[in-house]
Amino acid sequence: MEKISTNYQLAIKELGMKNWAKSIHHFENSFLKNEPLGEQSLLYLLALQNQHGQGEAQNISLLEEAIQRYPTVDKWHAALAEHYMAAGNYEKAVSQIEQALALNPADATAMVNRACWKSGRAGDGLESKRLFEEWGQRFMDPLTDAAAPLSVRNMAANKRLKVGYVSGDLKNHSVRYFIEAYFRHHDRQQFEIHAFMTLPGDEVTEWLKPLVDCWHDVAELCDSDLLTRIRATEIDVLVDLSGHTHGERLAVFAQRAAPVQVTWFGFMQTLGMRAMDWRLTDHAATPLATDDFYTERLYRLNCMVTYTPPLNADELYDSPYKTNGYVTMVCLNHSRKISDEALQVWARILNENPQAGLILISSEKASETSLLEFEARIKRQGLPLERVTVTGRLTMAAFMRMAMVADFALDSFPVSGGTTTLHALWMGLPTLTLDKTESGAIQGATAAIQRGCGLADAVAQDIDDYVSKAGDWIREPQKIDALRAHCRSGIKTSDLMAYEVRTRELEAAYRLMWKEYRVLSA
Repeated sequence: MEKISTNYQLAIKELGMKNWAKSIHHFENSFLKNEPLGEQSLLYLLALQNQHGQGEAQNISLLEEAIQRYPTVDKWHAALAEHYMAAGNYEKAVSQIEQALALNPADATAMVNRACWKSGRAGDGLESKRLFEEWGQRFMDPLTDAAAPLSVRNMAANKRLKVGYVSGDLKNHSVRYFIEAYFRHHDRQQFEIHAFMTLPGDEVTEWLKPLVDCWHDVAELCDSDLLTRIRATEIDVLVDLSGHTHGERLAVFAQRAAPVQVTWFGFMQTLGMRAMDWRLTDHAATPLATDDFYTERLYRLNCMVTYTPPLNADELYDSPYKTNGYVTMVCLNHSRKISDEALQVWARILNENPQAGLILISSEKASETSLLEFEARIKRQGLPLERVTVTGRLTMAAFMRMAMVADFALDSFPVSGGTTTLHALWMGLPTLTLDKTESGAIQGATAAIQRGCGLADAVAQDIDDYVSKAGDWIREPQKIDALRAHCRSGIKTSDLMAYEVRTRELEAAYRLMWKEYRVLSA
C-alpha cells in the first residue's frame, strides 16, 4: 500500500475545512517534493487553482513539471494544452494536444479540442469538417448504428409540435441573451416548449423557467436515462444549444432521441455526427457555397438569433476621451481569442498614436495574475507596456460599464467576437473589426453584426485599413462620437431585436422540418 505523505494528509484536512489557500500550499508541496500520491495531489491542486488559486501561470508551471516527470501520461499533455489555450498560447496548445492524442488516440475530449482550436484559426472549412467527423465517426456514429429504433405515434402534419431545447447554459451565460426572446414569443397554440437543463442552474435559470411550458432539470440523468425521458415526452423537434461545449449531451442526440434533431447557435462549427439532421444558421454565418463544410444540412434563417440585452444595463455614457484628454481602446473578447497577430497590429496602432491607451480584459479572476499572463506576450509583440492596462475578469455589471472608460473597442482576429460585440453595441461602444464575412461566423461575426446595425464604417477591409481607421478615430475623436451615438439605436432597430418576426421565422423552420420528416418516413 502506498504511503500517504504528511503534506497530502494536511492538504486533505485543510480541504475538509475549506481552507483553500492552505490546502493548495500542502498539495503543491506534496507534488513538487515528489512525495507518494504526488499525481493525486496535482489533480486536487489543479482543481483548487482553477477555483481559488492564482490562475493559468501556476497551473502551466505545475503541468510542465508533471510532463517532465511523467512524459508518457497523456492526461497531463491534454491538461497542459487546455491551460495553454486558456492563456492564449495557441501554438503550444495545439502542440500539446497533438502529443496527447499520439499517446492516447481514444481521448474524445482531446480530439474535440484539437478540432475546435485548429478550425477556429485555420479558416479551412473542409479540414474543419474532417477533424470533427473524425471524432463523430469514432464516438457518435457507432451509437447511432446501435440505437433502438424511434417510434413516433402521432405523425399529424399540423399538430401542436413539441419542441425541446437541450443545454447546460440556461443560466447566467451568453446563451440566455439569444434564447430568452424565443421562449417569450413562441406561439403556444402551435408549439409546446420544453427545456432540458443539463447542468445545475442559478438565479437566471429561475427567471427563465416560467417562460417555457415544461422545464426538465436533467443534470443528474445519465445519457441512457435522458434518452428515455425525451423519447417518453414525445418531443418532435429536439434542439441542441451546446454543441461541443460544457453540458453537451450529444450522445443522446446520437441515439435518435427525437424525429427531428437540430443544432443552433451554441457552437458555430459543424458537430461532425450523422444523427444531427439540421443546423439553424443564416447567410452571414454560413455564406453560400459553405454547405460542404458541415455534416448537418443548413437551414438559413434571415437572421440566426435574437438579442436580449443584460438587465440593468440601460445607461449610456459620454466618450471618456473628453475628460481624459486621450483616446482609450479596449478588447472585450476572451483572452484566448487574442492572437499574436492581433497584438502585433495593436502595437502598430499604439506606436503610431503615442497618446492612445489600450485595455485588455483577461479571463483570469486576479488582475495581478492577468498582468503576468499577458506581460510576456505583450513585450514580445512590441506593445508599449506603459500604455497597456490588463484587468482581470469583470462582473457583468462592470463589463457593461466599459463604455465609461473606453472610447471604442478593438475586435480580435482571426477569431472575432460575438456576444461581446452585441453587448458593446448596447452599451454604445463601436468595435473596429476586419471584414471576414466571407469566412463565416467564427471570423466574421462582428463585421456581419455591425453591418446589420448600420455601422459599416467600423468594418476595415484589411490590416492596413484597420490600423488606418484606428488612427483616424484617435486623431479625430468626434468620429467616435458619431459612431457611439448610433450603436444603441442601430441594434434596437435591427433584425436582432425584431422578436416576433424572428420567432415566427424559427417556427416556420420547425414546421417545415417536421413536414419533411413525415414525407421521408412515409
